[in-house]
Amino acid sequence: MKINKANFYDVLSTVKIGLSKSKSLESMLYFQFTGENIMAYNNEILITYKFETDFECFVHADNLMKTVSKIKGDLIDISMEETDFIIKAKDVKLKLKTITDEEIPLRTKEIAKSIETCKWYSIPENFFDSAKLCQFAASKKESDNTLACLSIKDTIMIASDNNRVAKAILAKKMKTMLLQSRHIPTIISLDLSTYDVTKSWIHFKEENDAYVLSVRRTSGNYPDFSSVVDKLNGESVELEKGMLDGLDMSEVFTDEFTSSVTITIKKNICLIQAKSDSGSMQYRTKTEYDGADFSFSVSPSFLKEMLRHSSTLRHDEKRISITNGDFTIVTALFGE
Repeated sequence: MKINKANFYDVLSTVKIGLSKSKSLESMLYFQFTGENIMAYNNEILITYKFETDFECFVHADNLMKTVSKIKGDLIDISMEETDFIIKAKDVKLKLKTITDEEIPLRTKEIAKSIETCKWYSIPENFFDSAKLCQFAASKKESDNTLACLSIKDTIMIASDNNRVAKAILAKKMKTMLLQSRHIPTIISLDLSTYDVTKSWIHFKEENDAYVLSVRRTSGNYPDFSSVVDKLNGESVELEKGMLDGLDMSEVFTDEFTSSVTITIKKNICLIQAKSDSGSMQYRTKTEYDGADFSFSVSPSFLKEMLRHSSTLRHDEKRISITNGDFTIVTALFGE
């Protein structure tokens, strides 16, 4: 079958986010061609992209994408010859070995059945921005169980690692779900418009119905943190956009082990301090504040997101809260 090379490569680029990063799971490093779709599955995520072919197979994803990217011309022809995946273009014919797998098709078929039962509900317009901010407060430890998730119930999205609590008010009600925070970057990278929740999976569909992202659902109880977010009084200060340059520089000194910087606010001064094995920095900017000194730690990437819009910081003796529209995060003061 003849197809546009650039369009085919774009499809593969989308589907590849469902691949495993572990080489020990061989078949999860492969694209699955089902005759109706191209799929990638890694036990936690399944991408199902509508793409009709007259063959079925598993072909190594990295090899296929590298091969397609190096072919010149606009059109290619793909087919199967016995157990080989064939790509033909002007002056070239390529063969890629395929594998057989009995387990993965059984799993993906079960997920496909659950997709067929979906009723599809529109995603709230502020869902993606809210999830992007809330993920910073979720625990990064899988052993923390539900605290590694974003909790969504009605119009409330909550995330916490038992030190920070983030809360967003969604533009409309959603079905109750616990969504692993590590999947949020994948979700917000795609053009998704509708969703539904089934017994074991949360499904999101692309706005033109081209593909479905299925994310494994987490079960369990999530603590009630609402009162922590809703009951914080104290002095307030408007965060200045002049902090952005300092936050940009501070990211040089953050890594997987040191992901936060220290913010100290004094009378008319805001200090941003960062330190890691590669060195340290201190950045000073002005702020309109005339209260008692206080310090806290924060992810510079998160604070940069907050400063895209006007943000108000409020603090009492033990905690600070930062509010931006319908989003609020509360965290302990530095050293508490």
